[in-house]
Amino acid sequence: MNKIINFFVKSHAQNPRLFYVDMAGTISVLIASFTLSLNADNPDMRYIYPFFFIGTMCGMYTNYHRVLVFPLILMCVFCLNNIFGYGVASGWW
Repeated sequence: MNKIINFFVKSHAQNPRLFYVDMAGTISVLIASFTLSLNADNPDMRYIYPFFFIGTMCGMYTNYHRVLVFPLILMCVFCLNNIFGYGVASGWW
């Protein structure tokens, strides 16, 4: 258990700002995933995509500042998917 706690403490000590942005993104994605799983039979994606979008934007921010190229590319693709998916769910296209 101490190793897990130390892992979080070390992450926070390295860069507190990125730690909290990561935490916000993780909470946002957890909300979206939980909402999706509770409404799996007929989800209204207009309420789910924004939380996934916030999570991917947080991921893009932290990956950019940590200079992680491939995770950043992945987050960019997820971000575009969320924008497109929200437009489809809203009937825009």
